[in-house]
Amino acid sequence: MKAAVLIVDDDKEMLLALKEGFKKYQESFAVLLAEDGLTALEHLKASVISLVVTDLKMPRMDGF
Repeated sequence: MKAAVLIVDDDKEMLLALKEGFKKYQESFAVLLAEDGLTALEHLKASVISLVVTDLKMPRMDGF
């Protein structure tokens, strides 16, 4: 099973830039995106995530 990285940030441009930057590693791991903590929790419940990289200050639910 391929590892998965979840990137959480309310800045859409930052998310897209990070996803684009990690494309060269797509053979090694998958990148999932979330725009807030609640969406991140949904990903965490639905998938096995190896690493979470999160912004701390976000709407709806913060990164803490």
